[in-house]
Amino acid sequence: MVSAPIEIVWSLLTDPARWGDFFDVRITRVEPAGSAVLGQRFYGESGPSFLHIGLKFEYAEVNVAQHKLG
Repeated sequence: MVSAPIEIVWSLLTDPARWGDFFDVRITRVEPAGSAVLGQRFYGESGPSFLHIGLKFEYAEVNVAQHKLG
């Protein structure tokens, strides 16, 4: 459970370039840049500096009205 207004949480989750602010991930690229859109891909790395684990995400669902991401 998160004790924050939905607007704050939604703005953080839909701005993948800022995920490093609250997740243990370094976002390296967002295509296309900007807020979440269907099909948007973003790439990053996680783990300690000597062991980079590559990550790739893609939004398959963006439902602003219901605050739902897939």
